[in-house]
This record gives sequence, structure tokens and C-alpha cells, in this order.
Amino acid sequence: MNFLYRRGNGNEGNFVRAIVTLSPGQCPHAALCALVANDYIPGRRVRRHIMREISTDGEAEFGISATVYEGPDGETDFGAAYLTAELNPLDANDFKHYNNQNVTHYETLRKALDNGAWAWFKKGA
Repeated sequence: MNFLYRRGNGNEGNFVRAIVTLSPGQCPHAALCALVANDYIPGRRVRRHIMREISTDGEAEFGISATVYEGPDGETDFGAAYLTAELNPLDANDFKHYNNQNVTHYETLRKALDNGAWAWFKKGA
């Protein structure tokens, strides 16, 4: 199933990052967490913090949201969540729309993640 991955913060909203295709049986909640962690440098404090503090909510059929309420030093984005992200399902028309806008399309989740994020996904899924 194709999903639109968007990430941002609680103040400005989420911006399109990529289209990701999940295989049957892959957990969208764990995939979203791994995609967010993947956006940060492996082994660094911020990435480890995100991996500990991220929480998800929602249903795959309607969309999954993820939130990290505070940064590693307790910071927020002007009183809003430090980091937010979404994984929204794409129907054929949505897929065509975003694919025509040169949005990166990862045909598998593995291609979207570095080794550390992939290992974390496999452990959590």
C-alpha cells in the first residue's frame, strides 16, 4: 500500500517528504516511527531522543500521526510539539497527483531507511 510521508512540527504543520510503499504485514505505526528517526543523523542525541519519545495514533486506513512533544532539552516549537509527522494512505488519484510533483517514491520501506532505522523498525515491528 502506498502512503504519503509528511513531517514538520506542531507550529507550522507537516510538509510532504516522500511516498513510501509498505508491504503487506508491515506495521504502519512502526514504519512512521522509523521514517521520522531516519531523518536524523544516526547515533546522535536528537535521533536517540526521538526514538525514545515518539508516540503514534490512528488507523492505517485513515492515516497515522506521530508526535514528539519536547526536544532533548525540553524545548518546544513556540509552545507546540517539537516534532510531528503523518503517514497518509494514497488512493490511485492521490498517488498520481504526488508522483507527478516529483515527490521521491520509495518502492519499499527498506529503500527509505538507513541501516539503523531499518534495524529499529524490525525490532519494533
